[in-house]
Amino acid sequence: MKSIIRLSALNKPLNHGESMIFLDRIFSLISRRVVLASAVLVTLSSSILAADPAYEGALGAGVTLKPNTNYSVTNPNLPDYQAPHNTRVEDPYYLLKPELSPSVPVQVKPHSRLVLSDIEDRPFFDYFGWQAFIGLVWPADPQYRGKPNATVKTADDFVAASRADPSGANPPIVWETLQTFDAVFPGTDDPSKAPKAWNEISYARPFNLDLASKGKAPTGLNEAFSSPLVDQNRQYVRYNLQLNEVMYEFVRQNKWYLKENLPKAPTQASLPPLPATATSANPLVILNQPQTNTTVLQPVNGNSIELKSSWRVMITEEDLDPSKSWRKVDDLSRYFVSRANILNAVTGEVEKNKLVGLVGLHIVAKTPQFTQGLWSTFEHVDNLVAPHGGRASFKGEDKFWPQGFSYQPSSFQNTSTGPTGAVPEDARKPVEVSRIYKIPETPVATSEHFPDGLSTVGMNKTYQKLLKGTVWENYQLVVTQWPTDPTTFYASPFYYPRGFPPGSKVDPEQPQAVKDAVTRAEQNAAAAYPRWAGLPIPQVGALNSTMETYFQNPDGTHPMEHTSCMGCHYGASDMDFSWALKLRSWPTDFDQGRVNSEDSKLAAEPAYPSPSNVPKN
Repeated sequence: MKSIIRLSALNKPLNHGESMIFLDRIFSLISRRVVLASAVLVTLSSSILAADPAYEGALGAGVTLKPNTNYSVTNPNLPDYQAPHNTRVEDPYYLLKPELSPSVPVQVKPHSRLVLSDIEDRPFFDYFGWQAFIGLVWPADPQYRGKPNATVKTADDFVAASRADPSGANPPIVWETLQTFDAVFPGTDDPSKAPKAWNEISYARPFNLDLASKGKAPTGLNEAFSSPLVDQNRQYVRYNLQLNEVMYEFVRQNKWYLKENLPKAPTQASLPPLPATATSANPLVILNQPQTNTTVLQPVNGNSIELKSSWRVMITEEDLDPSKSWRKVDDLSRYFVSRANILNAVTGEVEKNKLVGLVGLHIVAKTPQFTQGLWSTFEHVDNLVAPHGGRASFKGEDKFWPQGFSYQPSSFQNTSTGPTGAVPEDARKPVEVSRIYKIPETPVATSEHFPDGLSTVGMNKTYQKLLKGTVWENYQLVVTQWPTDPTTFYASPFYYPRGFPPGSKVDPEQPQAVKDAVTRAEQNAAAAYPRWAGLPIPQVGALNSTMETYFQNPDGTHPMEHTSCMGCHYGASDMDFSWALKLRSWPTDFDQGRVNSEDSKLAAEPAYPSPSNVPKN
């Protein structure tokens, strides 16, 4: 019998299809309230659990009280459970609510039972990126690295605690206090120089930006695998690389800063969160590593987070010089400003306690569900667009550059005759930059909490309003990249995942089987990304104009995969997408897969032989 539902307010019968929509909406409303009620309980519970003196207030960035496991809405015992349904709900984004919160999210909570496309999924990942950004820029705990200040509890507190001092510098923030790659990768096997415990050395300004040994080129001023960037004040942009406590203590305590302790090829490394194996009897998460006959442990629960930041040297009234007419005073009130020791690239002298302003930030977080990582990148809004009454940091001409930049400076190099690449300021030429890939304007939709739209552009507007009154309203999310099918991750078995070195050829005397094997290897390498990297979205164009300036439009000079975070880092897929593990673990002069220099006569050669040196029968 055909069921009829009468809605008294409308005083008319609903047909079967209308009744199903009506019931779906009722279910949606009830589910919202159940989830919101659960969220309140979770918040109260967290505040009680966090009473431990070591974690007073909120946990450190990416840290969890218990081992982090996969998030799911299909488990009826969890608060976010969603009953099965095969229709689209009216507002699949109702749980996304922008918040001023010191908590860095440890899970993405996208749909599970909803029918959405990859593009419609984007708001869930942009939301994760923005909430991570807010948690990471929260005023820092004055004593413990990587933790938010527990006294900053309200929006007014946040605004007040973010104000600059009379010199123009803002108070330290959470991610600024994270340890650096230099701290966990000492570049030696000398036990006396092994990394210190996470909080053994307190954070203090000024921090060091790209310092090099006397007589060495400041290669840290180069963008990754590229050249330096010069702003409109003819100053070199500076970079910093950092990691959270979860990843730092994992590398330190397992001694993964030494290559001899890394898993041997072809086994790939796996950074936290490791699969949850902890029990009440053994609270540590462990993972057997048979090739090195060792067991690795995860000493701090939670997710690995890596960050890369880009900074401009701020010009103040004191820096003006009649002989340097190109210098213009920066509006420090629009930037997050810190103090750093930097290297004068020309003289080699250290310039101490300089004011530097943040212009770019990469955030990479690995979660149990997305083992290839979630990649978000932010930029200052003045990078390419001039503010009212001012000028853009990297654009002085009203001109679009099809390749993304006006010219590419020479990179800094250490050569047998000495360091090269440094150009005196009066001879430097600013690099004009254009954005090749637009900030996403899809999906075209709105929700209750995002009235400006659910595209990246729309969500930026909502978050900038939330951050009104702080310098953070002048930053924007440029793009988020995520794996759409994390189960397809597989590190390429070849150490040249993009193919063999240019010019390599198979010896004509090799048997046909070897030639065929090489052909297959080249075909597999070419198809490795994105297929073996979790099928990321977007596949190309995930770039930061201050960190990948010269990769925006390769035009045949580089593979198109270089225009993406995950495409580039797939080159380090055997090290869980971490170039730091691959390039900075000691000794650095040979590739992962060699136990140590004494055990391998091939230490100075490529880790995987090119076709030209494949052994003959």
